[in-house]
Amino acid sequence: MKRKMRKYVVVLLGVFFTLFGIAVIALNFYRIQINNEFMEKAVPVEGEIVDISHTSSGTDSDTYDYYASYEFNGKEYKHVKLSVGQTNLYVGREMILLIDPDNPVNVNTEENILLERKILFGIGGFALVVGMGILISTFLRKLKHKKLLENGKHIYATVDSIELDMQRTYMDRHPYVVNCSYEDISTKEKYFFKSHPITFNPNEFYRPGDKIDVYIDQYNKDKYYVEVRDKSEDGFM
Repeated sequence: MKRKMRKYVVVLLGVFFTLFGIAVIALNFYRIQINNEFMEKAVPVEGEIVDISHTSSGTDSDTYDYYASYEFNGKEYKHVKLSVGQTNLYVGREMILLIDPDNPVNVNTEENILLERKILFGIGGFALVVGMGILISTFLRKLKHKKLLENGKHIYATVDSIELDMQRTYMDRHPYVVNCSYEDISTKEKYFFKSHPITFNPNEFYRPGDKIDVYIDQYNKDKYYVEVRDKSEDGFM
């Protein structure tokens, strides 16, 4: 069962990133609507940053709360926490604050609203591109493999080596690739092939010198498919 689940790891990752990206972008549109409604009624006033308090330390950066003082409708508001995530603030900085007239302690800044929009679009867009890229590439690879299995020339290549693909990471692990070669007896020309990333350990089923199935496009030998089988599912283990 575990081996079967490994086949779907990449697809699940693609689905996760795609759905996460869509959710973040949807959240951003919702936040844009909320912020637009806020800005339509907000009143700009001059204020001053009077305090900055450290809230937590993260692996990448620290987070802080910012407090400002300002006057609105003849009333002075002191040490009001701002709803901001920007980091270019300092005690004593004077700036234009956006005040909710129905709730004068609800304070934001135009700069922060734009920053929030960019961050959410950036995160959502990046996740969506990654997720869709994984799903599209997986679909195209499977389509290519299917066509080669149906129409390609079948040969038995020799396994040369099995190694980790250090350029990729799936679920905090590097996948495996199988390198193999084949010598055309008639032309004495030697061809080298490399499998797609494998999520299970092929060392359990293949050793250097073993034969492995390869399907080659009869018109373009650069298009091929190395069939690395999990032989435990074939009843060999």
